[in-house]
Amino acid sequence: MSDLFLNKKVYSLEMINKASHAYKELADINYTNNEQYHILSFKNCQYDEVLTAREYENYVIDLMVSRNGK
Repeated sequence: MSDLFLNKKVYSLEMINKASHAYKELADINYTNNEQYHILSFKNCQYDEVLTAREYENYVIDLMVSRNGK
């Protein structure tokens, strides 16, 4: 299992939910959070867990940029 910590001040929960939906065929993603972070745990990934988590983060960033660029 690989965990990804995304700072709540930077990353939108709305975009995280969209990315999780898009990645549902690629990995099992469990969401938890604490005061500072959105915490995503990746397991049963079709590809390497660390690579999947990194690409997921890039996808969230892309969603946020494209949303703000409209």
